[in-house]
Amino acid sequence: MKRNIVLLITFSLGYLLTFGQNNEINKERVLDNINGWRSEDCQCGNVKKRPAPEVIWDNKLEEIAQNYADDLATDNKENESNFLYLSHVGTDGSTLSNRLAENGYEAIYCVENIAYLKGNEDMVIDHWMNTPAACNNIMNRQITSIGIARSGDFWVLLFAAPKKKK
Repeated sequence: MKRNIVLLITFSLGYLLTFGQNNEINKERVLDNINGWRSEDCQCGNVKKRPAPEVIWDNKLEEIAQNYADDLATDNKENESNFLYLSHVGTDGSTLSNRLAENGYEAIYCVENIAYLKGNEDMVIDHWMNTPAACNNIMNRQITSIGIARSGDFWVLLFAAPKKKK
């Protein structure tokens, strides 16, 4: 009986630590980490990347990323199969271009990284740096702004070169 109680407490604590996490992002940590990677030569798969200029935080990109992370998390909660939906195309058929336009965000260039990963900002960025396509996005010299968000273990990182306002 004592063993069952200990297992139940352990399971409950594990559940709270895993699923009861907040979705707060340490923006400074993300910027420091990404700009740290961008400040040096980098290997993205078989491609050597030169250092890239620093990026800045964009609150609008963060908002768009949060909406998409929430959509991914909600769809997967409502999904009765054991299939994990993780795609750059939303469950409603939307693309990144659609999501930007719906939010009035005009960009010359924009890409996104997505992930399903338990962990913190450093862990998801390390994951992306070890994924050639995601690494190429992080090291892309065209981007000037970023916004990242999470919903549970769903992460969305947007990169953009916003159009200059007239």
